[in-house]
Amino acid sequence: MKKIDFTKMHGLGNDFLVINNFDRERLKLNKSRITQLCCRHFGIGADGILEILSPEEGSLNDCRVIIYNADGSQAEMCGNGIRCISHYLTAFEIVSGRKQRIETAAGIIKPELLKISSDKSQAEVRVNLGQPKFKPEQIPVAWEGAVPEEIISQKLTVQDRTFAVTAVSMGNPHAVIFIKEDPDEFPLEKWGPILEKHSYFPEKTNVEIARVLSRNEIKLRVWERGSGLTLACGTGAAAALAAAVKNKLTGKKAAVNLPGGNLKVSWQDQNIFITGPSKMVFTGKFNLN
Repeated sequence: MKKIDFTKMHGLGNDFLVINNFDRERLKLNKSRITQLCCRHFGIGADGILEILSPEEGSLNDCRVIIYNADGSQAEMCGNGIRCISHYLTAFEIVSGRKQRIETAAGIIKPELLKISSDKSQAEVRVNLGQPKFKPEQIPVAWEGAVPEEIISQKLTVQDRTFAVTAVSMGNPHAVIFIKEDPDEFPLEKWGPILEKHSYFPEKTNVEIARVLSRNEIKLRVWERGSGLTLACGTGAAAALAAAVKNKLTGKKAAVNLPGGNLKVSWQDQNIFITGPSKMVFTGKFNLN
């Protein structure tokens, strides 16, 4: 039976199984196996799996990354996952430079490793996530009736509750909802899966519940598409800042407080950057089948 090496890593508690298949063929992981591996009771436990592959032939990029959610679906992008990949590429000397180019389903993402510990187990990484997009067709959003040019604080009624939704794409879809109460008190376990799979979001959506604490601080909880409640979400933090700026609630630089810790988020020129930690937890092997 074939054994696969992995490294367990996390960015602010958003955890992944990282598999290095650089210069090797892509693994044939089916949905049920991914779900088993990511299960916290019957498997290793993770929010997702990151598979590192060689870049496309002739490319100047450093690697490709395939991103699997815990339910076996694939994600276009993952901000915390990219920080972990950047850390991994340097720690295992796959690349030499600290500024990298990583191919994802959402395009080329450019992280920069700012520092790494002497034992290489911890790092701080800054990631350029690119431009936030607000047009419905870019997210995508299939809004009923007259479709606004941008989905900014648009009312969405689900069952007995109405939400003011700001929809953003950070390479993957996000529905950001600003509330006045503490996000910890919001029943995200109930509403997250309902909103994730709402018909307005044909490719499903990540759901962010945000409270603006000041012009430069946001408290955030995230229901991640395909993974459920997570301790952190890099693209979610970026989407929350973009939505806050669009709603004139904050400036273009803020600390985003997530259950797993804080991310520094800034909107510079056209692009959004996130800065935060990455940590290696342990290594191991699993059976492919």
